[in-house]
Amino acid sequence: MEEFDEIQIATTLGRIWCEELDDLIDFDILSPQNGYEIISDAASGNWMNYLMGTEIDRDVRKISKLAADFYEVDSIPEEIFVRIIKRVKYEYQEHPQIN
Repeated sequence: MEEFDEIQIATTLGRIWCEELDDLIDFDILSPQNGYEIISDAASGNWMNYLMGTEIDRDVRKISKLAADFYEVDSIPEEIFVRIIKRVKYEYQEHPQIN
């Protein structure tokens, strides 16, 4: 199993999470840490392996629901989380030392 740089992945996830959700979620409650917390809640094991693997792709609806509950909103479009996941994977694979 591939080893991932937890700090780089968490930082990348947090940045992208805030970028993608800033138009939908009130600035006062949106935090980079939220992405980690919600992905960790969705994961059945190690959050990094979950995020960087393929299982997460099947759980987008679950993540959307967890995020909506977390932010106390009716719903958040699943497409946002598809973009977040793709962007984190892409940026980490393309620039593992820059993130």
